[in-house]
Amino acid sequence: MTEPIRGTILAVCTAPAKGVQKRDRGEAVLVPGKGIKGDGHFGFAHRQVSLLDAAEIERMKRIIPGLFPGAFAENIVTDGIDLAALTLGDRLRMGKALLRVTQLGKECHSHCAIYEAAGDCIMPRLGIFCEVLAGGAVRRGDVVELLPEPDDGESAATLSSDDHVPLPGERHVIVLLDGENIAEGVCTHGMERYWAVGRLVALGLLRRRDDMGSLEIRDDDSGRTIAVTKKKAGEPAALQEILAHRGANLPVPLEAVAGQLNSLEGAVLLDASGGEIVRTMDADGTVAMEKAIGWAVLRNVPLEKTALLVTAPLTAATVRTALRAGAPLLAGATRPTLQATLAAGGNMHLAGRGREDEIVLYV
Repeated sequence: MTEPIRGTILAVCTAPAKGVQKRDRGEAVLVPGKGIKGDGHFGFAHRQVSLLDAAEIERMKRIIPGLFPGAFAENIVTDGIDLAALTLGDRLRMGKALLRVTQLGKECHSHCAIYEAAGDCIMPRLGIFCEVLAGGAVRRGDVVELLPEPDDGESAATLSSDDHVPLPGERHVIVLLDGENIAEGVCTHGMERYWAVGRLVALGLLRRRDDMGSLEIRDDDSGRTIAVTKKKAGEPAALQEILAHRGANLPVPLEAVAGQLNSLEGAVLLDASGGEIVRTMDADGTVAMEKAIGWAVLRNVPLEKTALLVTAPLTAATVRTALRAGAPLLAGATRPTLQATLAAGGNMHLAGRGREDEIVLYV
């Protein structure tokens, strides 16, 4: 069992209006769906509460010694928890409140006084923005803890006959990109944000986490909506451009791949030593694969250095999804179709069952 990721609150900063310097008040009350009561950013869309690491403020103080909590317009200053390791959709328990990360950094349209003085401002690069899921008081000295992932894939064992009618244990999910409905489907409870991002990668609409501006999760009686906004700069690369930089080396020992395929469920990412990085589950093997891809994208894990193992059939569509994601090796419990090997086109290693039921590398 891994140790919980946690830290403490060093400052709670607010200001009565936007444009007014925030000051450390020592405590505040968080309101669900709104933010910090009495703060100028109260009710400010998905950027309701902002977080900044105390260590980053200390680094800036070497250049501007007079900096103080709230100088970067941050609400909460934390210590001991690596905010840079957080990703979109992560949940934080903070005092009696519950927050969810919706945005990493922000665009700085006009340079502030700190940027003019130091040539840098850390908030656009390192600030973490959250929505408030559950309210309550937060105070200086309160613990901040990253909550574990929700359970994934424990309830559903079969697929719906209709892709848009969930069975018990499944959830109807809508994926929006810049407000446009891109995809709909069902997947088992938990980790739906990873499936949403993986589906956008499969469609060629996203490539890396840096392509994303924000991610919001909305729930109602009909299911869950994952709303992604894309940054204007950094458009995802075309498939031809991705393949132009493809490495030819086998990233993982084939023995490790074979060992995993003999008892494979869902989808698995392996590192260069054959160790398991993450395992995702779903009744639909394609959804499990897209969850694994989305997990890697949101966690900034380079898929170019991994092997992707899936229970989904090794078809041309599966291969193209893995190619877009950057995986150099795709392995499945079945043999790849002829169309799949043609789609790989020498740009990817394929592994699957051979005629004698052994694991074969197709090149």
